[in-house]
Amino acid sequence: MCGLFGFINFDGSHTTSTRTVARSGCEMDTRGGDSVGWITAVHGEWINSPVKYLGNASDVVAHIRHDAIEHDVLVGHTRLATHGDVSEDINNHPHDYETDRVYGAITHNGVIHGHEDIAKKHGLSLRGD
Repeated sequence: MCGLFGFINFDGSHTTSTRTVARSGCEMDTRGGDSVGWITAVHGEWINSPVKYLGNASDVVAHIRHDAIEHDVLVGHTRLATHGDVSEDINNHPHDYETDRVYGAITHNGVIHGHEDIAKKHGLSLRGD
């Protein structure tokens, strides 16, 4: 089972350290331990591609740099592979997507059956099993 976590700042941009983010993932380690990832937004715009690591969040905390992350919204995910292979990019969340109208990201808990049809209906090209 996967774990979801996040931060929302209603008063404008906020800074959080990468270690704090990864520690939040540690709270979810019992729900998923194969990988951890997150994506951030400032002023309604996603400011980077998803950051993804293999391994459980507790291991990630010990190995990442102590950088500041600027964000209004941060969405994170820990994954326990129940469907699809363990991989840093393909099956690790958040999944990002881009159309001619929007760039976005999605993270979820569990398997989304019929995700190919949903993506096609909305003009999205998703990666993952």
